[in-house]
Amino acid sequence: MGQGIKQEYLIPFRPPTVNTYWRRSGKNIHLSEKGTAFKRNVKLFMRTQKNKKISDKPLAVDLILNFKGKTKRDIDNYCKGILDSLTGILWEDDSQIIKLNIEKNIGEKEDNFILRVQEVDSQRGA
Repeated sequence: MGQGIKQEYLIPFRPPTVNTYWRRSGKNIHLSEKGTAFKRNVKLFMRTQKNKKISDKPLAVDLILNFKGKTKRDIDNYCKGILDSLTGILWEDDSQIIKLNIEKNIGEKEDNFILRVQEVDSQRGA
């Protein structure tokens, strides 16, 4: 079964939506200013965290999105920026994620997200 230790992080930022993470210039697509700032902030924050490691194994990820206010939000618009920002920090490439569970909470005290990462058996998911 090969289940690894679950790592958990509370990251104190509101992720950008996929609509604001990327920008198009003609035929080129690049990271937006918001996307660049978010990626930099996540990287700096993760440097302060203990027990993190870069995995090269298949992964199961739980993502809990917490938002202040009551604004309606599409849950799937936040995943890409979060997963991309942690490439080279928690995993070599986000293609290693074989199972992704997402939860959204609105009306919370703070904007943040919780990430739980676990190495798993590639045959079974998690």
